[in-house]
Amino acid sequence: PAGFLGVAERFHLISRIDRWVIETARRWLEDTPGGNAILFINLSGRSVGDRVFQKFALGLIEEMHATLRGRMVFEITETSMITHLPLAREFLESIQRLGVRVALDDFGSGMASFGYLKSLPLDYLKIDGQFVSSMLEDELALAAVRAFIDVASVLKIPTIAEHVENEEVMQALVTMGVRYVQGYHLGRPTLADRTLFGAP
Repeated sequence: PAGFLGVAERFHLISRIDRWVIETARRWLEDTPGGNAILFINLSGRSVGDRVFQKFALGLIEEMHATLRGRMVFEITETSMITHLPLAREFLESIQRLGVRVALDDFGSGMASFGYLKSLPLDYLKIDGQFVSSMLEDELALAAVRAFIDVASVLKIPTIAEHVENEEVMQALVTMGVRYVQGYHLGRPTLADRTLFGAP
């Protein structure tokens, strides 16, 4: 993704990609109705701040069965959320009413005030991987991770740590109270079924 997302944003193609991702996710969920897999779907800041995209996404979600909506989580980065705060909050509240959950992605990357978290409808807080990956060697990164976990605990928001690449980091995070982790220690990205995930 790092190889093309910046270009897609620069040439205003990112919302088309986001539309394709949501449509493909819906199709996958509908083709596996008996499963329990939860899909975390990243949305770009440009899409989050676009009322046309919001209308499209809400219409698509409304057409889905309630049990399938419950298996979707939309991830929005901290910087995108702050940039489009009023529109983002309105959009997130709308999708949550339909049963879709919300994760604040890359928390800590923007280092904004913790105060704005109180006004956001969040189901998960994802700790930015740049802090997680170096926290056992860098005291400042470790302190930051602890602070993020403490803030999430006060707000009663489950945490997800990104970039967990070994057992030592995972155990340290579990001891600190992190609920979920993701990273190469648990698994690497794999190709999805090409019959379900064709090219956009």
